[in-house]
Amino acid sequence: MRAVLFFILAMSAIGWSLAHADALDIKMLPFLSSLQRNLVAKDYEAAGVNKEKYTLAISPIGAWQSFFSDAIPAEERSTNVLERCEHITKTKCYLVYDNGKMTNERIPRPSLMRYPTEFDPAQVPFINNKLRQQINRAYSGLVPDKALSLNSIGGYGVSYGQDNTDIASKLSLENCEAKAGGHKCFLYSINEKVIFNKDTKIF
Repeated sequence: MRAVLFFILAMSAIGWSLAHADALDIKMLPFLSSLQRNLVAKDYEAAGVNKEKYTLAISPIGAWQSFFSDAIPAEERSTNVLERCEHITKTKCYLVYDNGKMTNERIPRPSLMRYPTEFDPAQVPFINNKLRQQINRAYSGLVPDKALSLNSIGGYGVSYGQDNTDIASKLSLENCEAKAGGHKCFLYSINEKVIFNKDTKIF
């Protein structure tokens, strides 16, 4: 009986160790100040039961971006945080925690951000593949004057058939922010011209 109990306790301890082996190790995160490490720790805890869905990108200048969501596949979460990190820091970023695991990457990811001047759905940043397909089917076929607005975590708003571009822009921003859950939206394109650029503030 004692042998069986010892075996059960030993296996439970091993199972606990394995379950927590890939928890985010704040001390191992590169480039960050003590303040930023504390902010990341709080952000990670805020993920709650979604910790295994937590994704974190860090730039060499000490900035970071994160995402946690059950609704978005791991590859799309990692793309989003890398795009955000790259845009706000204007440098390539490291994916340091992805799909519940420390990546131990030693080189930054290839650049993902593109800044076209003409609308191309394949180049629209921050959105997931499902929304990209929706925009691909819809936006190019909408009548002018039209505008597309985005937010940094993958939401968007559209307005079309307006009297002028100012009205289209204003309404697309309002449509985006109405369903953005408090996240700031920014103008991406007016008709077929892309307004979004390297200096666009996304927060």
